[in-house]
Formats: sequence, structure tokens, C-alpha cells
Amino acid sequence: MIESIFEILQIPDSAKLNRRIPKKQFFERLPMSKVEKTLFGQAVEKVILHYTIKPDTLNIPTYEDETKRYDEIHIMTIYLKDQMKWRQVARMIHRIPYPLILLFAYETKFCIHALQKRKNRNDATQLTAEEEETSEWIDQTALSEIDKAFLQSISFSQLPLTHLFAFYKAVTEQIIAYRAAKLSGSLKKSKDFEEQKALLKEFDEKQMELKALKSSMKKEKQFNRKVELNMQIKALSREIEQMKKRL
Repeated sequence: MIESIFEILQIPDSAKLNRRIPKKQFFERLPMSKVEKTLFGQAVEKVILHYTIKPDTLNIPTYEDETKRYDEIHIMTIYLKDQMKWRQVARMIHRIPYPLILLFAYETKFCIHALQKRKNRNDATQLTAEEEETSEWIDQTALSEIDKAFLQSISFSQLPLTHLFAFYKAVTEQIIAYRAAKLSGSLKKSKDFEEQKALLKEFDEKQMELKALKSSMKKEKQFNRKVELNMQIKALSREIEQMKKRL
């Protein structure tokens, strides 16, 4: 079913590969511990390399400065057997020394994950993980208007072709806009992406704080302390709702 998503993204056929990458190839070419190999094998059903975006395939120039190098971008889908392990799998796959756009698929749902990389200070030929962005999990069988607008925003015709870094950065910015839209209820195209990113980070921190307070209240035995925690939970919940409006 993931093919229907690529139909929306409309990446030209000149970049298409649709090649299955054996799990053994990841084990042989990426630094993985025994524990990581076991987790990867148990969590991943298969990996498909769908597209390679580079000057040879799409005539988009490369980009390099003192901190970044974007020679090519790989777009692949990781079909999961265990949805809960996707983050650990992402960390392993991102050891591939190219910028990657990863689609994680589980049953009818998928999410899109991107991670900006910079040059390794000790070895300029290697890339180091920097900033990552992940969409919400999207049900392919029940796309909302916001889901559709997001997918259209990262379709090939909507992305800058100035150079590969501009292309990749635009994808990460639209993921930020999409996450904000899912919380606020509307996709605000004119919103400043850096502001949205900062608000989303603060929102995530508040959500973690709220989860910790709720956990503490469940364990608390003293009535007065439970009342105090409940008041904090209500106040923080109101604050979180106000944050959604700012997004």
C-alpha cells in the first residue's frame, strides 16, 4: 500500500530503484552490536530502497559547506514487524553515510522520518546525526485533510530544486509544520519553522512533565499530596491546550 503514497509524492521515475536491501547487508556494512543485530532482525520485515536523488538521476546540484555535505539522498521504506522498535531501527539505519528520508510502515500506518547530518569533525568523509524530525503515524486507509495537505507539501513539484540540502531541509520543515498542524488542527503554511520547532520541543517537554506528574499521583498515598499533584496536572493540562493554539 505504500506505493499509493509515492504516487502522491510524484518523484520522477529517473530516480526510482525499488530495490530490496537484504538485512544481511545492513549487518555487514553498518557498525552494529550483537544486541542491535538481534533487535533489527526481530523488528524489521524488509527494507526497500525506492529512490536515489542526486545530480545523475534528477539533475539537482550537490551542496557542501564547512559543516554539511549533501551528495545524494536515499528514500527508503522499512516495513516493521514490531512498531515499537522503530526509533532504535532508525538510529541504526542512519549510520548509512548519506542523508536519508525513511518511511516506516506497520500494517496500514506509516510515518516519515528525516535526520539532518553534519560532517564529522574528526573525519570529513563521515556524517554525524544532528537534527531529526518525525511525522505522526498516518493511516493510509483514512487520510485526513491535514494528512493530504502534508503529503502534497512534500511532493516533488513543491520542493526546492536549488540543491540537495535545500530539498532535504524543505522536507524537514514540512514535517515540523505537519506536527504543529496535527496539534492545532490547521496547516499554517506561513508559520515560521524555527518558531514551530521551538514550540514543538517545549510541547514535548510539557507532555513528558505531565506524564511524570500523572505517574506520581498514581503512586502517591497521602491525600493532601494527591490533591496538590492533581492541581498541578490540571494547570499543566491547561497550559498544554494553550500551547496547541500557538502552534
